[in-house]
Amino acid sequence: MHLQSHLTHEKKTYDILVKQLGEEDSRTQDSQNWMKTFKARELQMNAQKQKGQTLDATSAQKAIDILKAS
Repeated sequence: MHLQSHLTHEKKTYDILVKQLGEEDSRTQDSQNWMKTFKARELQMNAQKQKGQTLDATSAQKAIDILKAS
């Protein structure tokens, strides 16, 4: 599945969770973290495409780790 599709699906999930459970619920926060992860991966892939590089697992994991730390 394409990253944009993942992001779109997760946004719908997040919106439902906010309405049903509220923003403070851990499941809602998990969904928000996934959206950040998908956005970061997409940004990274776009930046690497501009440089003519391919996305590798190590750099993708670094982006995920940075987001989780914040």
